[in-house]
Amino acid sequence: MPKTRKSVDCFCHCERSRSLQSVVWRGVYWVAVLLTVTLASCESTGDKQAGRDIMFSFNHVGLVTEQVHEGEEFVAATRVWVTNPHKHPFKIEWLRFEPDSPVTGPVRTEPHVAFSVADLKVASKGLEVLMEPFDVGFAVVGFYKTDDGAVIELMQYKENAEWSPQ
Repeated sequence: MPKTRKSVDCFCHCERSRSLQSVVWRGVYWVAVLLTVTLASCESTGDKQAGRDIMFSFNHVGLVTEQVHEGEEFVAATRVWVTNPHKHPFKIEWLRFEPDSPVTGPVRTEPHVAFSVADLKVASKGLEVLMEPFDVGFAVVGFYKTDDGAVIELMQYKENAEWSPQ
């Protein structure tokens, strides 16, 4: 009898843990969805005081996951699997890092909001660099931290890019 009781306790604890994890992920997902819907049609000019008189066009929200998602593509430079946010109805990019990925810190652990820009150098002026710009094939991207701590990705698309938001 004690064996059965212990099994039931373990089962309940595991179920509660899975249920809590599910609730947390659903909450993160819906926050991202609401943010995406709010920003989806937004464009803004940069902060003129910081010398960024450039157009920032909302591109996507990036969320870190450990789950495999359909349509993932591997980015060798960062050893991460990513989905195309332009194929997601709410412009979500899922990022799944390989254990040996060189990416560390907030880029690997926190969500980010991405913006398309015409000139990455001008747009990133005055921002704290989290990851130097690198080529991902369809664009050159860099990760930055804003003055208030948000992680952003700035993307300068190449002409006729396969993953272009247009």
